[in-house]
Parts: sequence; structure tokens; C-alpha cells
Amino acid sequence: MFRGSRGRGRGAHGRGLGVEARVLDAAEAVAPAPALVDAEQALGALHIPSDGAADPVGLTRLLVAAAESAGARFRWRTPVQALEADRGRLVGVRTGKTGELLRADRVVLATGVWGPVPAAGVGSSRPSGRPRRGAGSMVSSP
Repeated sequence: MFRGSRGRGRGAHGRGLGVEARVLDAAEAVAPAPALVDAEQALGALHIPSDGAADPVGLTRLLVAAAESAGARFRWRTPVQALEADRGRLVGVRTGKTGELLRADRVVLATGVWGPVPAAGVGSSRPSGRPRRGAGSMVSSP
């Protein structure tokens, strides 16, 4: 929600950058979600059709279910000690206090921005560089 010309200025700025944006009046701002927007307080809104939001917990549950349906196995709360390579090919991970080897055809590094760090230890050619927010990394065998 915005006050006065502030929203119109943001809409114009967005359009100048090639982002589709439309200024909504108070009624248009309330209509899509009347239970979430106080109609007496609403002054307007900026609608950007390409914007979106996701429920990270719900999305994670769906991704886990889809991966398990496709044959993936998860070992929750199992620390990875090292990535295991054989003749230049990533073949699994060593886990827990015992260093048990879990072999896999593919290994996904779900370490967020730090994915390139363990990958470099097994000779991954994936680009590393400075970690940044929103970055992800997946390493596959050459």
C-alpha cells in the first residue's frame, strides 16, 4: 500500500525498467484479498503481474515428496563429513561420526551459497566465486 504519488512514481520507474506495473485505486487493491486488506485504511497499491511469493515450508515439502517419488532418499540430521570421488567422478558422501560411505549416482549439494566450497574439494569445475544471496549449486559427475 502506498500514499499519494509515491505509488505512481514507483509504477513509472518500474515501467521505465521494462517491468509491467499498474497503479490500483483503493477498491482495486482490496478486491483480490478483502480478508487481508483493511478497506478503510487502503489508499491504493502497485500491481506487478510478474511478482509472486511462495510458502518456503510448503514448497520444500512438495519438493521432498516429488524427489522421494522419483527415488531420492533423504538422511535428515546426518552431517556430511566429505564428498567421495573415485577417478575424478563424484560417487557419494561420507557421513556421521563413522564416515559411512553413501554411494549415489548424483549428489545434490543443498548448502546454499557455500555449495562451491565442498565441490571444489573433489575437483568440480562448477564456477565458484563469492557466495551471494539466492544462489544455489548442484554438482554432477563429469
